[in-house]
Amino acid sequence: MTGPLGCEIVAVFARTAELLRKVKGEYKHPTWRLPHATKPDADNIAKSVLDAVEKAGIICDDKQIALLTVGKHYAMIHEEPRVEVRIWSLT
Repeated sequence: MTGPLGCEIVAVFARTAELLRKVKGEYKHPTWRLPHATKPDADNIAKSVLDAVEKAGIICDDKQIALLTVGKHYAMIHEEPRVEVRIWSLT
């Protein structure tokens, strides 16, 4: 991809034991994605992902990214941890 680009990165982390605990047969915490406010930092996730995307040849240079959003969440119950990346042209 060439020219100015937008990028959205969503990092989905495995739930901790505390978030998986059940009370009276029900999960103590809701089943939707909860915010992940511990390490790694969002900017470090972005740097790693953009370096990988550049190395894979999807973009020419991470300097092309003019719009960037990064989200960090704990996975929903029975959801696998992963990183979701969406890149689009801004021209």
